[in-house]
Amino acid sequence: MLESQKTGDRYIGQTSDLEKRLIRHNAGYVQSTRNKLPWKMLAYLQVESRQEAIKLEEKLKRMKNRERVFKYFAQYGTI
Repeated sequence: MLESQKTGDRYIGQTSDLEKRLIRHNAGYVQSTRNKLPWKMLAYLQVESRQEAIKLEEKLKRMKNRERVFKYFAQYGTI
């Protein structure tokens, strides 16, 4: 989960290389995030497969309550 230091908006996505992906976001290569630069890493979760990552991303994006998303990361991820 990323947070825009400009707007406070949050972004949830999935990748196999966290560092490289954050660099791409902050370089403006990602269309959906380029207008809210810079971004910082708030939390992440590691899963076994790409398929699991896609399912988890969808689950987290369906959670409309930010507090609920943070609780999920606190319980299962790294903040």
